[in-house]
Amino acid sequence: MEAGVPIGYTRSREGAVAAAVSYVRTGQAFLDMDSSGVQRAVRTMAASGSTEAQLAETSTKLAATREALTGSNAPIEYHQAILAVRVDAFTPERSRVAVWNVGVLSRQGAAPPQAGWAVSTFDLVWERGDWKVWAESIVPGPAPITNNAVAPATSAELRARLAGFTDYGATR
Repeated sequence: MEAGVPIGYTRSREGAVAAAVSYVRTGQAFLDMDSSGVQRAVRTMAASGSTEAQLAETSTKLAATREALTGSNAPIEYHQAILAVRVDAFTPERSRVAVWNVGVLSRQGAAPPQAGWAVSTFDLVWERGDWKVWAESIVPGPAPITNNAVAPATSAELRARLAGFTDYGATR
């Protein structure tokens, strides 16, 4: 870990996949950071040629998320899971990895638990002895229908039922 984000991947196909998977799962860490922490984290993860663009995009997305969740002092909870990965291209210098994932966002008093499904595709470059993000694109879906066997949880129910759990493979 460096600047609150994972580092230290092998220069291999498996290392590129591990980097992409870890980068997808930084959502809660970013939500917990102040602006200087976000800047350090993005600079750690980003390729040098795209750092400024990634800083701007990340700051804009975080501001919009935080604005949507105003009206509550409760903690923001964001659980993320990886369902599948696909390597679209690989060389020891560049890689493209697509990650199908789901994130469950909740904040008591502001947002009931809600799932967002997406495919995040990372263009990675080998730089500074690690896989760094050159670019990321996020496409919503594919999303399954919900199971009617269980009613949706409130934020308080989600927090209570998951007490004592930690996100599997969490890096924080």
